[in-house]
Amino acid sequence: MTTWRKRENNYQEEAKHQFWYEYIATKIGESMGLNVPQCYIAISSSKQTDFGVGVLSEWYLSPLEQEISGKDILSGRMENYRDGYLSKSENNNKYYTLQNILEHTKDTSPDYLEFWFKLFLFDALIGNTDRHDENWGVIKHTSSTSFTPIYDNGISLGWSLGWREPEQSLESFDFDKFLNGFRYKIRLSEDSSNKIYAKPQYVISHFVSLNLDFKKLGYDFIKSYKHEELDRIIQIIENKLNPQIHENYRLSKMRSKFILDFVTHRYKKLMELVK
Repeated sequence: MTTWRKRENNYQEEAKHQFWYEYIATKIGESMGLNVPQCYIAISSSKQTDFGVGVLSEWYLSPLEQEISGKDILSGRMENYRDGYLSKSENNNKYYTLQNILEHTKDTSPDYLEFWFKLFLFDALIGNTDRHDENWGVIKHTSSTSFTPIYDNGISLGWSLGWREPEQSLESFDFDKFLNGFRYKIRLSEDSSNKIYAKPQYVISHFVSLNLDFKKLGYDFIKSYKHEELDRIIQIIENKLNPQIHENYRLSKMRSKFILDFVTHRYKKLMELVK
């Protein structure tokens, strides 16, 4: 799978840097022990793309395996289910909820609760706001099922700020305000009182209410993030990958620092929540 970020939906020129966020977020997940696809920075030889650099993700299905998207799982089991993309309009899908996701994936793996808990903590850490129902799935093997690797992590790490605002504005970025406004792309339940999106503290509380051991599990998982590992990833980009890429696509020093500060701040806040 290759992610080429094109000029569409009013994306501005800076959107060409989005592939870095997919790469870095996936590498963070890998360093924390999550099942993520191997990914690489790829330079396109095609002239049909607006931007010539993207992320090449390793294919994870064998010829005998089949992937079923979250959307197909939920719509196949719930008569009233519609598309899981949520918006602020009254037409959002109230059935794309944490409770429904857990209920309809519990037969995928004995560790399904742990899978989802870590996934939601990971998304909160990297600030991923795009875990809709086609950004996860289940693999049908010959005689068993499993969750797909955790893919499509690029709408994270404050990426939208990198192309909507000048880089200089990142120096005065309000991390607390941005974190307080963070929401998952799900409701907690169909009658959820928190309107459309669920906050991390509500999701964490829900999992702990299901199993008190998840309090320690969440603490240990967030603690597995190491600042020095992200710094190492950034160093590899700056010293090994950037020189091979045209200067228009390189990750700047300011963006690198912002990403490091962004994750460090969220790490500290999440540690407080899971404690």
